[in-house]
Amino acid sequence: MMNDLFSKIEPPKAAAAVGCWMVLKSIINLILGFSGANAAMLVVSAVLGFTLVKGLPYMNIVAAVLLGFVAVSHLWDNLMNARILYIAEAAFDMLCVVTLVVPKQMREHFKNEF
Repeated sequence: MMNDLFSKIEPPKAAAAVGCWMVLKSIINLILGFSGANAAMLVVSAVLGFTLVKGLPYMNIVAAVLLGFVAVSHLWDNLMNARILYIAEAAFDMLCVVTLVVPKQMREHFKNEF
């Protein structure tokens, strides 16, 4: 059932879209509140985005773990303070996580041996 849902995903395009999302959200976070951590996340996101576009082995897992960790680590605070924009960002992050890990063609694109 789940693979039917993702059957039309083209791995190179999906990986590039997730990489672009990571860089875009880092740029927005940097604009909203400049800090060393936000600047570091921009660099990390750019590097991970590049590795996603290139389809380097296991980088989909690395990107998925990073996106999931960031979304979950801020979720409680965002829910308690009703930060709708950040809750939507977390939901989109989790959609990216699922897109990077669940579809068989994505796993094959990154040559993962599940």
